[in-house]
Amino acid sequence: MKVFMMKFFSSIRPLAIAALGFFTLASGQALALEMGDAEAGDRIFRRCKACHATGEGAGNGVGPMLNGILCRPIGSVEDYRYSNPMQERAAEGGNWTVEALNDYLENPSEYLDGRSRMTLKLRKEEDRLNVIAFLAQLNADGTTLAAGEDVATCE
Repeated sequence: MKVFMMKFFSSIRPLAIAALGFFTLASGQALALEMGDAEAGDRIFRRCKACHATGEGAGNGVGPMLNGILCRPIGSVEDYRYSNPMQERAAEGGNWTVEALNDYLENPSEYLDGRSRMTLKLRKEEDRLNVIAFLAQLNADGTTLAAGEDVATCE
């Protein structure tokens, strides 16, 4: 029975992710964040720290700091010089939603029409959701959400 349940839930996981586009942003974010593991995301995010910083006192490096990224307008970190492709994407408008972050982390170059400086790709959906869950718990000042505090919802 346990094997059946594991196979069943692993088989419906892609359907749950695909369903994100059909939920409101708030409920889609909640679903994705429930499916992600922030602690695992923190471990995976270590690969990103060569370019990006998080936490209190984080600043820009090779890449922009990522505190409070969830729901922030794309390409909007002050005092960071974005690449032309990211500036073009930012000019189109939009925020870093769970869906947008998932797409970007899966293949940054594809997200930016074939022109990204970021070479790291998170091919596994589980890794992407875990990193997003980790990032979602960070406030703009780098502090972590208190237990039971709601994650931001994009409007």
